[in-house]
Amino acid sequence: MARLAKPGADGALRAHLLADAKDFRRTYVETQLDDPDWRDYVWRETSKPVDALQAGEPCRITRGELPDGHPQRVLGSIRDSLVLGSDDVLREADSRLHMRA
Repeated sequence: MARLAKPGADGALRAHLLADAKDFRRTYVETQLDDPDWRDYVWRETSKPVDALQAGEPCRITRGELPDGHPQRVLGSIRDSLVLGSDDVLREADSRLHMRA
């Protein structure tokens, strides 16, 4: 039986989260078109998870952000914090860690 190079890794999850983060950023910024200063602030803040996911950095998410059908979505509360590591392995978040959301 062949071994996986990165057991438990899920690059498709990172791609899904990135697409959702980009969509959220676009949608939220479009609601702020009348106020350029607020729009720019919203862009900067909503770009943080996009940038982290694109760079392959660890990213904190909630269980509720997992796609429907993901096996870990039903293992606890949708408010549970998880971390998608730079190795694309999803882990329970250590509350002592301070990571970019």
